[in-house]
Amino acid sequence: CVDAVRSLSKQFAQVCNCIIVLSEAKAIIVFGRDPGREKYILVPDLTVDQARMYIKARRGVDVVVDKDEEMKRLFENVGTNPTMLLSFVNQGGSVDAFIQEWLDTAAQDRLLP
Repeated sequence: CVDAVRSLSKQFAQVCNCIIVLSEAKAIIVFGRDPGREKYILVPDLTVDQARMYIKARRGVDVVVDKDEEMKRLFENVGTNPTMLLSFVNQGGSVDAFIQEWLDTAAQDRLLP
């Protein structure tokens, strides 16, 4: 059941950003049929300027925000989603290493049944 939700999320990710939170595993059976408890909200990505400020605020003095080429590459490959940017800040490595890590993860997910 969880794999089905994960697969559905991956299919949606090609056209939108989405998060599906279920209160219990069997909730997938009635997913989409309970408007009283299901809410659909849009959490947009940050603008490029907001993303730069976010990274700078999270990383402090040791920041790569000043390197325009690296930030442009990060935003083009990973996007400006705050959660992804926080992962980048927390990993403490280079932009290229972070991008490669996510590409590797995506390639592994494609191979899963």
